[in-house]
Amino acid sequence: MKLFDLHTHLLPDVDDSRLHLAEMEKMVKKYKDANFKIIALTPHLYNPYVHTDIPLIKKRYEVFSEIASDYGIQTTLGSEVYVQNQDVIKGIPIALKYQLIEFSTKLPCANLVSKVQALQSSGIQVIIAHVERYPYMKKDSVLFKQVRATGALIQVNVGGAENGSAIPFLENELADLISTDNHGDFTFPERYLEQIVEFPYLLERMDKLKII
Repeated sequence: MKLFDLHTHLLPDVDDSRLHLAEMEKMVKKYKDANFKIIALTPHLYNPYVHTDIPLIKKRYEVFSEIASDYGIQTTLGSEVYVQNQDVIKGIPIALKYQLIEFSTKLPCANLVSKVQALQSSGIQVIIAHVERYPYMKKDSVLFKQVRATGALIQVNVGGAENGSAIPFLENELADLISTDNHGDFTFPERYLEQIVEFPYLLERMDKLKII
């Protein structure tokens, strides 16, 4: 069983990460102490509210990856793609297989389900990021059921479990994985463990994912 975090923003100066370069090793050590084996670095792409320095992604990732390797933690580069009006969803798939996608928290984008279906059909496994944030995608909503029927995986945030917004998905075993969505909070690795203890079925589901 390998603990992994598939949704993070820990590359300094790349997007809205609050982590500084000098703090990278401290953050990696926090994950190491919590027994994590894999961290996916998933900077924002196309989010209209976040500036992403795309040319800097590779450089920062290489630094983070080298530090993580020293602590016995594997890394993989991915992205969190904001889906709105684009016809084709393009991003950096985690481990070349999993694409994390997010939406507006106000209104669903046009043809949301068909866009998810198209990405799934291309051989990329879709992961819906922090599903608890979308008021139009409640657990009993038609849209949520349609999205889930595409085979997309459902991700909730540790913070969503803590504030209660993700509990309907967790208690009804509608979530496939939990992640930190960590932007620089050193407490998240330990808080992640608390939710895994509370909802142990997640470990079995996440163990089936081939990340590295």
